[in-house]
Amino acid sequence: MAARFFDLETNKLNLTIDDGRHFLNRCRKQYDVVVLDAFLGDSSPSHLMTREAFASIRRRPAPRGNWSSTASATWKKIRISSLPH
Repeated sequence: MAARFFDLETNKLNLTIDDGRHFLNRCRKQYDVVVLDAFLGDSSPSHLMTREAFASIRRRPAPRGNWSSTASATWKKIRISSLPH
């Protein structure tokens, strides 16, 4: 659908389907974009919402890269200020 309607070039993607913490703990590469889009029911899995998980996520973008996350309506507060780049 994304290729058809949004001109997504799938040959330029490096898509990995794995448990997020498992992948982050074994991965050593850096990426242009890191996307955290994980849900367990109507919220994100708790093991991906820890300080340690966010610290691992922050190490994966390349120097000029970025990371993004979807948010659940059940989140109470995210202290972005505790995650300086």
